[in-house]
Amino acid sequence: MIFLRSSFFIGLLQFTMLDCWDTKIRHHRKYDSIQESKVEHRPSRIKEQFNMAWSRRHKLDDEADKEIKSGPVFRSENNTVVRAHSGSRTSLPCQIYKDSHHGVITWGVLERPDKPYTLLTVGDSPYTDNLRFSIEKPIRHDQWNLLIKPVEVEDSGLYECQATTHPPQSIIVKLVVLEAYAEISGTKEKVFKSESKLQLVCALRKATSKPEYIFWYHNNRMINYDSESRISVVEDMNGSTLTIYSVSVSQSGNYTCQPSNMKPDSVVVTILAESKSANALQDKATGSSCHSSPLQLSIYMVAALLLKN
Repeated sequence: MIFLRSSFFIGLLQFTMLDCWDTKIRHHRKYDSIQESKVEHRPSRIKEQFNMAWSRRHKLDDEADKEIKSGPVFRSENNTVVRAHSGSRTSLPCQIYKDSHHGVITWGVLERPDKPYTLLTVGDSPYTDNLRFSIEKPIRHDQWNLLIKPVEVEDSGLYECQATTHPPQSIIVKLVVLEAYAEISGTKEKVFKSESKLQLVCALRKATSKPEYIFWYHNNRMINYDSESRISVVEDMNGSTLTIYSVSVSQSGNYTCQPSNMKPDSVVVTILAESKSANALQDKATGSSCHSSPLQLSIYMVAALLLKN
């Protein structure tokens, strides 16, 4: 009896173990089949996701294109004219609407008889090796002015500020470069009496902006900051005025008005060694009068010529 019970329990144990083992095998086979199915479908899923992303990107691009096409970009007027003298700095206007979809802003010089179309800037970065061209600082989202420093005569022409919309929008700015120069009022030869007041007026012609400086030279020496209290230099928007009180014979010579980046002008001044009158012998172009007699004037003129020779 004992032997039969033992055999029964041993058989039951073996059957249980076999059933567990079979269940485990079936579980592994099911897991492997699921993984194989995932591996087989993985490339197709990746491809599907890629196609969806690509389709979405094209949809966004199309929507962006529709937005860019709508509405004007530029606030600055088209076909404006900017004048600047050679050697100065100037700014070509290109202002846009803040809420416009302008894309990338570029500046270029339109084709000329001797030169092709030249791209100058892309965004806020220079595209040309010519460092005189740049976007004016500080850079603002709605302002893309082109700075040219210094201006050269060859810079005259038509400039285009363009936005990369679809289709592209642009404005044209015409730059006219002038040759500015200094001009001392009156004749080129002037005669003054010693101990009188010498005054020379230098006007700026064709200047579009005030120069950085206007220097006066006596012969080859700059006298703007001369230590002598008798010398005065006054500048304004129109030019500069040199005044020397109680002049002496030693102050005869060549006087030059030299503005920065402009053509200078010169006159020859003769100081007579005589002080019978406090007034200077000015030329007719200055509009000054002389109280001397005609004979005295003739004597002074002869003396001036002798001193000059």
